[in-house]
Amino acid sequence: GNIALNQLEERCHSFAAAVTDYVGAAQFHVPFGDVPTSASLEPTGFRGNDGKLVSVDAITVDSLVSGLGRVDLVKIDVEGFEDRVLKGMTHTLAEYCPTITVECNPDGPIQEIESILTTFDYRFFHIRGDGSAPISHITPDSTERFRNILCIHSSRSVE
Repeated sequence: GNIALNQLEERCHSFAAAVTDYVGAAQFHVPFGDVPTSASLEPTGFRGNDGKLVSVDAITVDSLVSGLGRVDLVKIDVEGFEDRVLKGMTHTLAEYCPTITVECNPDGPIQEIESILTTFDYRFFHIRGDGSAPISHITPDSTERFRNILCIHSSRSVE
C-alpha cells in the first residue's frame, strides 16, 4: 500500500489490529456504506452508524514498542477511544515522550485525554487551518472542522 509507494518500509510497520488499553481480542464495529473512517470499538457504532461487528486482535502501543524500539510521533484518531490508546501507552509516554497528534471530537473523552497527557507533562496546541496555537486546556472545535490537538512533551522545544 502507501508504505511501499512512499518507500518507507524501513521506517514504518503496519498491523491488522485495534489499538486500545489491553492485549487480546476485541469486537470492532465496521459501518456499512460510505463511512468506513467511522469504524471503532463502540459496539453500537460510532455515533450510531449502522454496521457489523468483526472480531479483531487488540494491542497496546506499549506492546508494539517493546518489539520495535523508539517512537517519536504518534497520531491517534480512534473515534472516541483516544483515552484508551493513551492508557495503553504509558510506558511509551514515560520512556520516549513522543509528539502526539490526537483527534478530539466534542463528544469524545476530552478530560481523560488531557488528564493523562498532563500527568506526563505535555503541552497542547490546537491545529487550525492557519497553523497551531498554544492552549492551556483541550477544548474541541464545536464546528468539528479542526479536531486535532498537537501534544508536545515539555522537554521538547517548540518552534
